[in-house]
Amino acid sequence: MAYTSQTPVVEHDVLKAQKFVNSIIGVLANEVTLPKTFRRENIDIFKGTEGDTLTQRFPGHLPWREYNFRNDRTNPIVFDTLTEATASITVGDRIYSATRLTDEQRDFDDLTIEQLTPDMAQAVVDGINTKATQAMEAVQYPITIGGTEADLLGAILEARRVLNTLRVPVPNRFLAVSSDFEVALLTDPKIVLAQNAGDRRADDALSDATLGRL
Repeated sequence: MAYTSQTPVVEHDVLKAQKFVNSIIGVLANEVTLPKTFRRENIDIFKGTEGDTLTQRFPGHLPWREYNFRNDRTNPIVFDTLTEATASITVGDRIYSATRLTDEQRDFDDLTIEQLTPDMAQAVVDGINTKATQAMEAVQYPITIGGTEADLLGAILEARRVLNTLRVPVPNRFLAVSSDFEVALLTDPKIVLAQNAGDRRADDALSDATLGRL
């Protein structure tokens, strides 16, 4: 057919790769669980650093003291030393997923990159979650809360008390638990009793598998 100025032009609306990738990222964003609790920084801050390593400084804490009013000034002033802590942050390996797509699979099996991308993205998410879990488990924590098996909620409240004492900001607090711990917590008699009694907040929390401020 000859093309003339009166022939309507039909533009192909091809799905751009960037649009597709962004949609996959949006779908899988909710599955990146533990890494969401980590502090995020732009990788540009590592440029020009020796060994691709940064040093993070953590502020110290000084105690308060009292001095008697109208004393004879013979009591010496107690001087305290401010001590700060540091931690080294190093660029680690990148998480990726790769697979092959042959011409035969594409032409005869109707297998497309659009079908493979969600599974590859899920593999990357699983790797990031696993790395975050390993990083948290490898930390040498100065305080450990015991008695968890005997009293789940009591242990959580004790952890809250410790965090209050250490002045950890409330927005920086979260509870990361395993699947077994989650089931034990959601079947705790105190919470189940509240649900059976018609406590709407407890019912919503259990239906969403989240406790929040309950």
